[in-house]
Amino acid sequence: MLLRPETIAYERAVKLCSQNGFAPNIRLQLDQLATAYRSCGAGLGVTLLSDTVVRMSDHDEPVVFYKLDSDDVSRDIAVMWKKKRYVSKAMEEFTKLAVEMFSG
Repeated sequence: MLLRPETIAYERAVKLCSQNGFAPNIRLQLDQLATAYRSCGAGLGVTLLSDTVVRMSDHDEPVVFYKLDSDDVSRDIAVMWKKKRYVSKAMEEFTKLAVEMFSG
């Protein structure tokens, strides 16, 4: 199971498979990683997930996780705003939360 072909996650998954000498046998294309996780837990197949989905999941699904060691499984995330503009309390909290969630 992979996300739909128009997503970056799909492109990365196909590239990872190719780098390891095989093409994925895709039986189901989904819209969200959370759906892929739940579908995997329901026994519908295997999938590739982000570490964020793994960390945020409740782990009540019978799923086994394997961490991939590749430069192609990481990405940079940035939070930006205009200089010299008011930064609301909500923006500050969002930035703190994003740093906390995505800094490993």
